[in-house]
Amino acid sequence: MQRPITNHHKKLSALCAIVGAESISKELESIELSGIAQASNAVLPGDLFIALPGEKFHGAQFASDAIARGAVAVLTDSQGAQDIKGVPVLISTNPRRAAGIASAWFYSEPMRDLYSVGVTGTNGKTTVTTLLHQIMTTAGRESGLIGTVETRIGVESIASKRTTPESSDLQALSAVMRERHMRNLIMEVSSHAITLERIRGSHFAVVGFTNLSQDHLDFHKDMEDYFGAKAKLFTFEYADLAVINLDNPY
Repeated sequence: MQRPITNHHKKLSALCAIVGAESISKELESIELSGIAQASNAVLPGDLFIALPGEKFHGAQFASDAIARGAVAVLTDSQGAQDIKGVPVLISTNPRRAAGIASAWFYSEPMRDLYSVGVTGTNGKTTVTTLLHQIMTTAGRESGLIGTVETRIGVESIASKRTTPESSDLQALSAVMRERHMRNLIMEVSSHAITLERIRGSHFAVVGFTNLSQDHLDFHKDMEDYFGAKAKLFTFEYADLAVINLDNPY
């Protein structure tokens, strides 16, 4: 995943305070972070590795690989902390939320320095974001795009792994766009990303709602839960303005 060239170095102790994590290590003050990664194979020397619980595996199972690649600390939950040795461990009761807050803080909230637009809905996210990106680009406003099909940074195109990236990747990509003097960021926001806290710490100038129909009920327990996830995006925590399709009952 792309990272900004500009060096970002911040104290591990400061991050610990920002996310409200606990650590039994006394070495925090002497450690500086140079990046954040949520996949062990993406770790670079100096990184904080985020070890999250998953449906099949716990990220802590990959901590030894991350440490071998140069991770200087790990953020995880109390379960994951039991399996990690050799570096300071930050323990959070909600490591996903902590990861989002930490990533936005580490890169100095890059989405606030762009005109960021987030679009959610069952159908139409890719179409709407692609059209917005094309309109802004044609108007001479260099823009970034993050979505299901691809991520675009100006003329550069990167294949997307998820509709909405994990928080560390999302904030790093936004920081790259800021560094390359993009003026806008247009992105799709999935219900998975909202529920799994991938956009925690993010802020949009505008968010848009296309529609809601039955989908993803393997992940959400019912339609109300699905709707509730989408609705969380439409708060002042995440956005200043909203554009909502009133033709949909939701």
